[in-house]
Amino acid sequence: MHAYLIVGGSKEARDKKLEAILSQKGVGRTAGERFNLGSGSEDSLKIEDVREAAGWIGLARKKLAGLIVEEADRLTLPAQHAFLKTLEEPGDNILIVLTSADTSGLLPTVRSRCRIIRLAAAPLVDAENSVKFAKLNAGSVAERLVSLYPILKQITGSGAGLHRGKIKREDGLKFLEEIIASLRAPQSPGEVGRGNPVRVGMALEAAVSAYQRLKNNLNPTLALHQFVMDISL
Repeated sequence: MHAYLIVGGSKEARDKKLEAILSQKGVGRTAGERFNLGSGSEDSLKIEDVREAAGWIGLARKKLAGLIVEEADRLTLPAQHAFLKTLEEPGDNILIVLTSADTSGLLPTVRSRCRIIRLAAAPLVDAENSVKFAKLNAGSVAERLVSLYPILKQITGSGAGLHRGKIKREDGLKFLEEIIASLRAPQSPGEVGRGNPVRVGMALEAAVSAYQRLKNNLNPTLALHQFVMDISL
């Protein structure tokens, strides 16, 4: 098995386990021995990032090197599909280590290609997230939409990234239900798009799509992150 997936625990615990595995396998800290996919950025990881990692893997090397994907649920779905080939054929001298708060944001085909190492859960995180997210269920639709991004930032710890915490499915559904109901109601000049019916229609369509994705068991934070992206276009 050339790939490991470290799941659960805190971000600090996952990082510590990651370093332990790399050290145990003899992977050093030099640039030639490590490649951190998405290093220096906390945004979503896209196909271009996966291609860059594939190019690094293609370099000739005589000793073991590590491809690291910290908080792998930052990988967009297209990027995860593109990453499958790397997981299937990493090469004899490549060790792949992924970390993630949980596995719900990762494709089953990604998970199945990794040896999963589960760490003890951090139960307080979810409770704290629920309190923060509950703030969205008050105020006008415009106020709630404006508040969504910073609350996601608080929950995830990295912009609209998806990797440091979770949102309860029922909380996400309730939020989107209220947004949809508000957007279908007559809009005042101070609401979404400043009364622009086109902008309101786009936001409504995005909210309905996010609601359907959430009902179809997509990771709640992922669904809301996509909703933020859709209404930001």
